[in-house]
Amino acid sequence: MSGWRLVSTACVVLAVTWPTRTQANPSAGEGVDNGPDTFRELRVRRTITVSEEITGYDRHPGAYFDPGDLARRPNVMSRNLMSMEVVPNHALGSLHIRDTVALTDEYPRQESIPVMENFLQEAYLELRPTSSLYVHIGKENYLSGVSYSWNPTDYFDNQGSRIYGPEWTGHFRRPLRPGAYMVSLEQFVPAMTVRAIYAPQIPSPLQEFQGNAFDKLYAKAALNLLSDFNPEGTFFLKNGKYPGYGAACTGSLTRQLVVQFEASINYGSDAVTISDGTPIGPPGAVVRTFEFVPRSPGYYAQGVLGANYMLPWDVDAIAEYYFNEQGLSGAELTSYSSRLGYSAARAADPAFDGPTGQNLYWGYIGQAASRFEASQTARHYAMLHLERDRLGSDKLDCEVNTIANLQDGGVLVNPRAEYRVDSHIVVRASAYIILGKNQSEFGWIPERFMETTTLAVQF
Repeated sequence: MSGWRLVSTACVVLAVTWPTRTQANPSAGEGVDNGPDTFRELRVRRTITVSEEITGYDRHPGAYFDPGDLARRPNVMSRNLMSMEVVPNHALGSLHIRDTVALTDEYPRQESIPVMENFLQEAYLELRPTSSLYVHIGKENYLSGVSYSWNPTDYFDNQGSRIYGPEWTGHFRRPLRPGAYMVSLEQFVPAMTVRAIYAPQIPSPLQEFQGNAFDKLYAKAALNLLSDFNPEGTFFLKNGKYPGYGAACTGSLTRQLVVQFEASINYGSDAVTISDGTPIGPPGAVVRTFEFVPRSPGYYAQGVLGANYMLPWDVDAIAEYYFNEQGLSGAELTSYSSRLGYSAARAADPAFDGPTGQNLYWGYIGQAASRFEASQTARHYAMLHLERDRLGSDKLDCEVNTIANLQDGGVLVNPRAEYRVDSHIVVRASAYIILGKNQSEFGWIPERFMETTTLAVQF
């Protein structure tokens, strides 16, 4: 089936922030408000946020990733979140702690629901031995890259975390993700900043150590030679034998136009494709089997080329093209989708070889879905972002994000709006609109139609 698909997300966010109470220095005997909590040279910045999200789903039974609603997915999901950020700051350094507790419930309920989870996003110590040397020790969410939608030089990605809500695009997920345990050195020298990171592998099934699934060594040099251009180079080594090399640059061509470039060449790939396996079954009733085949060893390139232009009426436009050599080519994507469709038809057909045959093909679908990451499956994508801030007495921000798979024609559109009632109350709304065929990458997703309402209260 082809055509258009509407996936809407109506998010109502009520944010109430209580101001940080301040104290005078007790040792000074003062009784006036003299800024943040202070004891000698110690200052503490703290933020507590409590939110509630309610998401409703209306799924398409023909989607390849869940044919016939075999997974019995919920119609409604609610999440209650409490986030805390505490940063004690001293002249010699600071401690950064950021944590989120999530209570998730679904309707109709699954056996494992409701569930409460804790996500320690960051907990690291920042030391400043000198004015030009910073040392970070602990769990940190280190963000690397200059592009908007894709970041080939972001080697500390953790998209698999369950902390994420209904947001699909990586731009909104990156600031939320739990970090990795690491040791980081940052040295400022004339016209250049150098950073080195070591994140050891921590073998553990706990999500707390999800960011340390591999041993990672990372180095970056950012140059400040020109006022309008900021180039940087990166080196990465995974498990001591899989190197990666990256480069990025942003620059202003005019007062209205900024260009950005980011690329990497990495040895090895986590991507797989599907090939035919050995047929099984008796003569006259032979059925197909499939195998997931990893990419062959070698170097694979990823790159983003984009531009940021200020349109009339203060509309900020960002356009990017993304090349992903690890993804599937046009022929591979067609073959991949065809095999998913074959598996979905048999997994949803109770007359096909009974439960044994259904479970076989349901297993193929499960393997494909576990490896799926939106806008990373193919090789060629494009993105357009339009943003207009401070409408309606400087209280309303609006934006539209559009991602297109240039190989199969699938499109994901995500309009969003944020309204600030006052300095403590925020209302947000967003929607998802998917255009494409069942055989397209975005068409595999079960949420053919999705209406979502989110209510959040922030303190």
